[in-house]
Amino acid sequence: AFSQSINCSVEMRLDDPVLERLKSGNSTRVMHNECMSDTRVDILKSIYEWVNDLDGPNIFWLHGHPGTGKSTIALTVAKHLRESGQLGSSFFFQRDLASSQSPASLWCSVAYDLAQKHLDIRKNAIKKLRDGEIDPNQTSYMDIFNKLINDPLTTRAESHACQGRHHVVLLDALDECGGLNKHRSYRKDVLNMLGCWPSQFKLLISSRDENDIFSKLNGGQNRCMDLEIGKNVTQQSMQDILAYLRFSFEEIAKPYKSIQCPWPTEVDLQDMTKAAAGLFIWASTVVKLVGDGQPTKTLAVLLNRIRTGQVVSHLVELEMLYLSILESRFRKPEDIEFFRQVSGAIIAARIPLSAEAFAKLLPSLDKEDIEFVCLQLRSVLDAGSDLRFTHQSFVDFLIGSQCPENFHCNRLGLERQLALACFEIMAHELHFNMGNIESSHQRNKDIPDLSQKIEKHVSYSCFYWASHLENLEYKETTRKVVLSFLELKLLSWLEVLSIYNVLERASLSLASLVTWASVRSSAKNDAIKTMAQDCLSFIRAFGVPMSQATPHIYLSGLAFSPQESWIHRHYFDHFPRLLKVNHALEVNWHYLQGIIRGHENLVGSVAFSADGRRIVSGSDDQTIRLWDAETQQPIGEPLCGHENSVRSVAFSADGRHIVSGSYDQTIRLWDAETRKPIGEPLRGHENSNSVNSVSFSADGRHIVSGSDDQTIRLWDAETHQPIGEPLRGHKNWVNSVAFSADGRCIVSGSDDQTLRLSVSFSADGRHIVSGSDDQTIRLWNAETQQPIGEPLCGHEYSVRSVSFSADGRRIVSGSYDQTIRLWDAETQQHIGEPLRAHENWPLRGHNNSVNSVAFSADGRHIVSGSDDQTVRLWDAETQQPIGEPLCGHEYSVRSVAFTADGQRIVSGSDDQTIRLWDAETHQPIGEPLCGHENLVSSVAFSADGRCIVSGSFDQTIRLWDAENHQPISKPLHGHENSV
Repeated sequence: AFSQSINCSVEMRLDDPVLERLKSGNSTRVMHNECMSDTRVDILKSIYEWVNDLDGPNIFWLHGHPGTGKSTIALTVAKHLRESGQLGSSFFFQRDLASSQSPASLWCSVAYDLAQKHLDIRKNAIKKLRDGEIDPNQTSYMDIFNKLINDPLTTRAESHACQGRHHVVLLDALDECGGLNKHRSYRKDVLNMLGCWPSQFKLLISSRDENDIFSKLNGGQNRCMDLEIGKNVTQQSMQDILAYLRFSFEEIAKPYKSIQCPWPTEVDLQDMTKAAAGLFIWASTVVKLVGDGQPTKTLAVLLNRIRTGQVVSHLVELEMLYLSILESRFRKPEDIEFFRQVSGAIIAARIPLSAEAFAKLLPSLDKEDIEFVCLQLRSVLDAGSDLRFTHQSFVDFLIGSQCPENFHCNRLGLERQLALACFEIMAHELHFNMGNIESSHQRNKDIPDLSQKIEKHVSYSCFYWASHLENLEYKETTRKVVLSFLELKLLSWLEVLSIYNVLERASLSLASLVTWASVRSSAKNDAIKTMAQDCLSFIRAFGVPMSQATPHIYLSGLAFSPQESWIHRHYFDHFPRLLKVNHALEVNWHYLQGIIRGHENLVGSVAFSADGRRIVSGSDDQTIRLWDAETQQPIGEPLCGHENSVRSVAFSADGRHIVSGSYDQTIRLWDAETRKPIGEPLRGHENSNSVNSVSFSADGRHIVSGSDDQTIRLWDAETHQPIGEPLRGHKNWVNSVAFSADGRCIVSGSDDQTLRLSVSFSADGRHIVSGSDDQTIRLWNAETQQPIGEPLCGHEYSVRSVSFSADGRRIVSGSYDQTIRLWDAETQQHIGEPLRAHENWPLRGHNNSVNSVAFSADGRHIVSGSDDQTVRLWDAETQQPIGEPLCGHEYSVRSVAFTADGQRIVSGSDDQTIRLWDAETHQPIGEPLCGHENLVSSVAFSADGRCIVSGSFDQTIRLWDAENHQPISKPLHGHENSV
């Protein structure tokens, strides 16, 4: 046994370098102390009892207002569990580390810690890392969670390897996961995985009461504990704060022989405890404030404020404390101005900066002024080298309406201050050859420490000037500053971005500048807009060489820029030694902005992200590639996983995910930022047929796919499960599928030369209705992907059109059997009798196939179009026709739609015309819209009712002005068959 133990220990040490790959750079600095002895006893007892209750809930959520001591409790629990051998892993989220604390890094860290505790989990992780099944830098967070945590923990539970006390995983400050800005999606991804946490293992989470966290963790089988404040604060919390204050003030008083005990008095301590109202951050800030100043005098001022109620209206206790700090530290007008400038810059800065960098950004202050302000704010500033406030509540106070005017930080003023500071720095410190590059023959990546030659305040100004500018008014002073930058420093600015390998920032900044000038300037041909647009063309044309080697901003870009371009005319003569092209130089920018190369076989599909910044491409080389749309440079390595040609790619609307369909019969989801696959491939299309087209719904919750198996499939984008049965009807390969903008309909195109509208979503996205050639209608649960009840039977021929009412309570269907039917979406029963032809029923109606039906937005009316050449209006409650048929078309009516306000109807017909109708008078509005050269198959209004779009068998799409009935532009050509 001793020999086996030795061998196991040696094996584990040999494996350590493999496991270390899971740790890569994910350490956090813990900024909290543990609970003071004999405090938080009741809370800690509850947590420890939950830990040892093997039959209790597996998730414990500790939540409450910021400043209630959640992280201090979490740190105390982590230490206790570590000492008792029950801590499986602990992870402390921090807002400032949001970019590195991704879901993947979280689960890698947890997997690493668990591997140190359990040999079977360790062996599993080692094997998957060595086999390449898990790569911490490439594998999706879902696969890391499932393969390194969920699967092995579940296996342990099933094999009874986890007898006795459970190991606990602790996640602190979950609300700080993802930070405040662009990484906020991380929190959603983590929350999604918590729903899969193995029931046999314990998970302790602390966080604020954020809505998304509350909805995921509150109630159900989870144990929840709320740290109350204010009137609801528990007596135990009050006693704990009292004990903390008593101990802390005793420590403050020890070095002072002049302080007479008792200090503070018991009454003083009670008053402070009452003012804290359960907020430990209030108590700790008071202790820091008094300890940093003259103790008795500082405390006396604070107590006087508490007792006399000298509070700006509606200030809560914490805000009152912040005001006390400011009024005690900044008394002189000049000191208050120093405070406003420094604190304003800290708040407005896009990233934390050092005091040295802020001194350069605030030319009216020197470093000593900034250090003075920071010293006075020690009780609310982080202790690190970069200046940031410890608690967001202090920032909220300074920019909120409760803050007195003399200390208030105006956000617009802060933005203007930093915007002008950025331009000032660039005006004085940008120059030719910012990197002191000696040879144009070297790429930037081959020059050691190139970016280190640029000071922090300079790089900050180059990165963020546009972000600050976009909030400012278009004043003449600002206009002159921006013009000066474009005319004098533009190329030097591009140098800095090239050196940092972030040339894509130039496109974003200039696009923002164009928008700013367009929106805020009354001039139609504003010079700023013209210059910025020309520079955008410059970057698009020469982004590749400029991003790889800074000198090529001049050697490739400026030298070969079109002779009539603004950038050539303005800058070329400033560089007399630059190569001059005497013949065949382009006059103006070419419409072709660039050719992107990189795939090793034909490219079958391309798509833009919604913001236009990225392009995704799929190829017969079995890879997917991401590209920067401005520089045309690849973003990262190719996305590999498909085993045959990639036939279709698409971005989700938020740009976070990519979906791909392949000749290998699978659909794959990818994280667009990490470029890692998300989960396993989606399989379901039949008979080994290619997936030709994929698309996301606008909300990103659903995917639609079309295949050579002649079917369309719907998928849940989160669970990767198919929704319902395949949609059938096409007689040949399905080549193209897409959702409508509202996600309620799907359109498909096929080699059978038809276009089909197959299904409709309810407005809340919870249900789907589908109509079929089998004469039935089916209702589906979009979450469980299961059919709801039995098929809705009643039609005697193919169902051509289905739609939900806006409230989702009713369904309307139209059929080849010449009827329109109403259905109760809840009971799935007929509502009244079908709306039929007059010869069989008392109700006058259509006497031929019904091709199209639609509800008005308020659900009160239905409009239908038929092969009988008429449009009909119906009362959705009584199922009675409203008035006479709308007559005017000379052939079948293929498509009908209401405006959003329900006042007008548009119809498209086989007679090649489009007609507008008054929904109240039933009279045609104006003359028919003529222009299509074949039947009109589809019509729709824009959301504001001002435009109409139509599709036709003449292979074109047309846009029309709904007011004057004139075409808005030339027909949109591109389809090679009917639209």
